[in-house]
Amino acid sequence: MKSQSRTACFTICSNNYLPSARVFAASFQQFHPEIDLYLGLADVPAATLDYPPGCTVVPAGELGISDFDAFAFRYDIMELNTAIKPSMFLSLLEGGYDRVLYFDPDIEFFAPLTSVLGALDKGASFVLTPHICSPAESWAPRTDIHIMQTGIFNLGFVACGRQAETETVLRWWARRLRYQCINDQSHGIFVDQKFMDLVPAFTENTCILRDTSCNVAYWNLAQRELREENGDWTVDGHPLTFFHFSGFSPKDMTRISKHTNFREEDVSDAHRHLFQHYADRLTASDFGEQPNLPYGYGRFASGTPIPDAVRRMFRERLPGWSGNPFANLEEYLHLPDPTACHLAGRFMVTNLMRYLYDQRGDLRSRFDLERPEGVEHFVRWYVEHGDEFGLDRQLVEPVAIRAGLYDTRDRINERSAA
Repeated sequence: MKSQSRTACFTICSNNYLPSARVFAASFQQFHPEIDLYLGLADVPAATLDYPPGCTVVPAGELGISDFDAFAFRYDIMELNTAIKPSMFLSLLEGGYDRVLYFDPDIEFFAPLTSVLGALDKGASFVLTPHICSPAESWAPRTDIHIMQTGIFNLGFVACGRQAETETVLRWWARRLRYQCINDQSHGIFVDQKFMDLVPAFTENTCILRDTSCNVAYWNLAQRELREENGDWTVDGHPLTFFHFSGFSPKDMTRISKHTNFREEDVSDAHRHLFQHYADRLTASDFGEQPNLPYGYGRFASGTPIPDAVRRMFRERLPGWSGNPFANLEEYLHLPDPTACHLAGRFMVTNLMRYLYDQRGDLRSRFDLERPEGVEHFVRWYVEHGDEFGLDRQLVEPVAIRAGLYDTRDRINERSAA
């Protein structure tokens, strides 16, 4: 990624999010054609899709992430999109850029990034925007307690400048996201975002940008006065710089975001007109029209869909896995669990079944896997109810066939075909 330009901007998405990425790219290029634009693709490139023009596509598998197959396997689509963020920053800085900006693809720009670039010009190592800039104690889309759970700063935007402290923080962030880019708020983790709460403590030159025209979104609408004037929008009396349409879909215009109970009737005409404007832009960018390709990291090599439970199992119990799990983990899932009783004849607990059993207290209390009858009853339950874990029939049928539960297997097939 060599360049004569000092500044780069990137977004990250999978193939299913390209309509949003097209709106993002077009609006960004309108105000900053001088900045090189990149798209980090958390997916497999598809020749049948149109990627945003003027945007260099960088597949996640080409970012130099060690043992990438295992890295991609342990995360679902949302987690992978956030997990590659520090690697994109590092790649662009190593390519010769001095300033790198990141924005989520569901952002649209309405004015130049004057305050963001100004902060970098003044020597900021990182530029971060808080979710809220004043207390949010009363009823609102997101109260300050909610914000404390998911992160002070919204990582739909972050910028960095080439300073002595920048690379150290980015490499720390990348190490954390190698295994911990998950939504586990009870343990203080929310994908890539919560880690960045620590950055102002780690650095001397982080800029906390309190420009209320930047990163306007459902979580701070109650604190920012959005107005429409002659087809343009202002926030707190200043031109709107960029709006973050997090969780919005043109398929349901009654909701401003799937992440909040705020609905269309809870906001002003200016808000409604803005969301309608964005819906129109998405529609013009082929929202709902482009080929619905499967997620490139969503299946085993055999074609079996990978459920979230298997990704968690891989992440939690198999951190030292050797080889490509997309190719060789499925067989392991069907092997017998060495800790269960093996005196139940054709009824056998597999490695996958044991992991799922350990996740559910109700299963542990109902089925004693140290006794043959407990194993048999658990196998029967698994064949009947494995879909409770989001399992495809290809992860259940081998157990049904081995146990001779053909009638039950037929019922699974009927449910899957329904």
